Amino acid sequence: MKKVTVKKMIDKRMKKIAGFYNLVNKDCTEVNIHELRIAIKKLRAFLNLLSIGTDAKSLIVIHPILQQLYGMIGEVRNMQLQKKRLRLMCGNNHLKVPFKYYNYLEKREMVLIQQLHSTNFDLEVVRNTAIQSIDKKVGKDALTLYTKHFCETLNQLAAMPFDDKRMHEIRRLFKDFIYNERVFKKHKNKLPINFDKKTIETFAGKLGDYQDLFSSLYITWYFSISSYVDREIDLIMPVHNLILNQKLAMKASISKELQELVLNVQLL
Repeated sequence: MKKVTVKKMIDKRMKKIAGFYNLVNKDCTEVNIHELRIAIKKLRAFLNLLSIGTDAKSLIVIHPILQQLYGMIGEVRNMQLQKKRLRLMCGNNHLKVPFKYYNYLEKREMVLIQQLHSTNFDLEVVRNTAIQSIDKKVGKDALTLYTKHFCETLNQLAAMPFDDKRMHEIRRLFKDFIYNERVFKKHKNKLPINFDKKTIETFAGKLGDYQDLFSSLYITWYFSISSYVDREIDLIMPVHNLILNQKLAMKASISKELQELVLNVQLL
């Protein structure tokens, strides 16, 4: 890919980000937030691709403005998902809804949305900084270097203790690869790697569900030690334990599946 092509791709991703950002500003729905997060992650994945094979000083990283935006909409999303999970779990398990906890989630969501809407995110600065960082064209070896990096990193992560942090890193590795695979496919390059795209996407989805359970447990724990708890501890803990059991069961399943997946992902 030539420099002009890279710039066009960055512009395309920035337009997507700007479009979904405007939607979030109008209506901070779960769907709009989800699409904005994906748009930001696609840009981040592409910038990571451009950095493969460069030294630390030449790395092209996501702009702090986008990092802040991504973090803020992520917090709103956590509150939205937690409310949905709370209703679902209580309904399916015939549990009484802890209304003080639910109200806390709603109030916290509204505060976060207000903070989001009152913050100015200059996306033009993000775009210009990314464009200025491009000082070379992406050569033919970029594809080989990226896929080699993917396989080496995957094997390293799979060999480490399988904790929550490792789960998150593996998911990000998979999702970034999928986003960039589409970039190369568009330019008629065949990926020099043996893997089933659908399998990778499905597994990345499971890791995403696992990460959501991790966030859900943290939110529940934080609330349980706060001043809001009062007489609701007996209502909160059953929900907390259900989430914990789901997380442990999913971790065992994912750990086994990952080992099998690693064996089937190799360079051609």
